[in-house]
Amino acid sequence: GWVRNRKSRPDPASGDPGEELVPGAAEVGLRGGTPRSKPAWERGGGEVRGLTAATESRGKNGLFGGASVTPVVRSQVEPPEPCAEPAAFGDTLHIHYSGSLVDGRIFDTSLSRDPLVIELGQKQVIPGLEQSLLDMCVGEKRRVIIPSHLAYGKRGFPPSIPADAELHFDVELIALIRANYWQKLVKGILPLVGMAMVPALLGLIGYHLYKKASRPKVSKKKLKEEKRNKSKKK
Repeated sequence: GWVRNRKSRPDPASGDPGEELVPGAAEVGLRGGTPRSKPAWERGGGEVRGLTAATESRGKNGLFGGASVTPVVRSQVEPPEPCAEPAAFGDTLHIHYSGSLVDGRIFDTSLSRDPLVIELGQKQVIPGLEQSLLDMCVGEKRRVIIPSHLAYGKRGFPPSIPADAELHFDVELIALIRANYWQKLVKGILPLVGMAMVPALLGLIGYHLYKKASRPKVSKKKLKEEKRNKSKKK
């Protein structure tokens, strides 16, 4: 895993954030204590660039009640070529990833299987990871540090992830599929249609129950007499 190391005070003039990413205490696997296998871009010696914060602390009336909140930290391991369509909400992404704890133990990786396919904005992954994927370009590789409140929080994810665990991810965007105008329109309209149909169905059910309750009650004896009269007429 990689952790932030304070070198000096931030220098706005030079753009130096005053931090560097350094290896964690132990680069070992989750099981058996074997050295963890690094993603291809790590083995290639890619340089870490562009350290940025994806989120900031909330205000007094914000989600965290004015508490100091550690942001998601993203860094580019291998910047891509300039792209016209960076990842945005609604896009379908194919990603490879490796997730590890602060001590370097890997708790999950897709490198031994097919890429993970997710749709941004559908909450299919933890909030911190979803935030870190925004604005990525195909071919880009990022190293992400996610604080516990944007991961699994106080509950953790036993037995792999303890409570209040900071998570580190190496992520590569393999492919991006952008929904066209009509697909976005249908996805936006369908929930509204469903919401509109619920009151209509409830109204129909209510009307049926009202009509049934308002019918005059007829005794079984009277019903038998009516049936006899009908049979005699025939």
